[in-house]
Amino acid sequence: MYADPIDRASETEEAERQRAIKAITSKPAEDRLVAIRRCHFCRERLPGAQLFCDEDCRDDHARLIRSRKMR
Repeated sequence: MYADPIDRASETEEAERQRAIKAITSKPAEDRLVAIRRCHFCRERLPGAQLFCDEDCRDDHARLIRSRKMR
């Protein structure tokens, strides 16, 4: 039986969705963060486009993300 245009569109949409999910989840967590003028770990205000206030917060955030993935 032949797939109608709606079925083909649904299959294409699902394939694109799966590729997008894979692309996002395969990146390290830090690469997915957006600068919000606050540290992503301790929430201290930041000047400019920094993600973390220092290396300790960056490392603590990475450990937190890894531990969440293990659960």
